[in-house]
Order: sequence, then C-alpha cells, then structure tokens
Amino acid sequence: MGDMLANAGMLMVIGMLTVVSFLAVLTFCVMALTRLTAESEVVPSASRHGLPAVSNTHPDAAQMAAIATAVAKYRNSRHSS
Repeated sequence: MGDMLANAGMLMVIGMLTVVSFLAVLTFCVMALTRLTAESEVVPSASRHGLPAVSNTHPDAAQMAAIATAVAKYRNSRHSS
C-alpha cells in the first residue's frame, strides 16, 4: 500500500512539474510575440482592402440628421405594431 502511495505522489509531482514548465514556456512565448508585434507598424484592416479608413471624428450634421430620422422611423414602427 505504501509503495502505491509513493508512486501516486511521484506521478503527481511529475504532472505538476510538467504543467508548470509548459505554462512557463507559454508565458515566455507570449511575451516574446508581444514584443515582436509591438515594434511592427500596425496597418488598419480597412486600408488593406482598399476601403477608406474610419475617422475618429464626430459625424457631421447630415449624418446626424440621417441617424435621427432612422431612429425615429424605427421607434414609430415599433410603437405602431
């Protein structure tokens, strides 16, 4: 009985060391990839496909009016049903 318990303990220790070493290698690889990709220039996906890049500016008055009209029509269609 004692021999089986010793074998079970050894198997547990080997398994835990395997998991810890795998996680250490995985952490190292993720850190290395993060450093490699941080140095490269990021190209927006829209410009890669020939589409205009989306600006971070606020919409102009015409766009706001179109959005307000669409929202009003949507709300009216939901309340009339």
